[in-house]
Amino acid sequence: MALKPEGGIKLEDGRVLPDGYYVKYEDDWGGGKAWKVYTHDDALVGYDKSNKEWALNQAWQRVARGDIPNPKHKKLSSFAEADPNKLRELVGQKELFYRVHGKNEKFHKDLAFSSIIDGSNKRKGYSSYDNPEDLIDYWSGNNPSNRSISDDAEVVIYSGKKVGKGGDNEPLSVPDMKVVYRTTWKKLLSAVELNPNQSRPPEKGGK
Repeated sequence: MALKPEGGIKLEDGRVLPDGYYVKYEDDWGGGKAWKVYTHDDALVGYDKSNKEWALNQAWQRVARGDIPNPKHKKLSSFAEADPNKLRELVGQKELFYRVHGKNEKFHKDLAFSSIIDGSNKRKGYSSYDNPEDLIDYWSGNNPSNRSISDDAEVVIYSGKKVGKGGDNEPLSVPDMKVVYRTTWKKLLSAVELNPNQSRPPEKGGK
């Protein structure tokens, strides 16, 4: 049985393994059982055949050295998928951002950056759009590379703040992690079609 206490796992000497790790006493590869410490996405970071504290200490040392990822950095697949009703609600809201993002890529404010032009220059912020119509327009072929995507491509919808513009003049944004939902390209298209009267941010100089 996995132990997942709130606020992290406390070692006997008072050190704390950050929230996001868990420890299990389970079958070992060579027979018998062993203590194993895992990250939230099931990467093994601590191990001892008989002593839980030694396994936790091993994991703590790796965290302290910075040689394993922050457990708060989760793959997009770890976030909730918006059901049809929630998705229609989201596309009708203002101040949300839309981005095509790999399902197995990690999504977090700490990881938000965009490569500019040839990838040699990076700016803080994810490439995104602040309304679904502009995202759809871009990925329907109206981009410099004439790129398009499949129906099952993942889209992330999130709250955050705009921090500049990217290489294609698209908004760059940093999520605040308060609102994060995922959906697919096909489902987003359907939601927008069913909500044609959604309000869009006014153009500069517009009314």
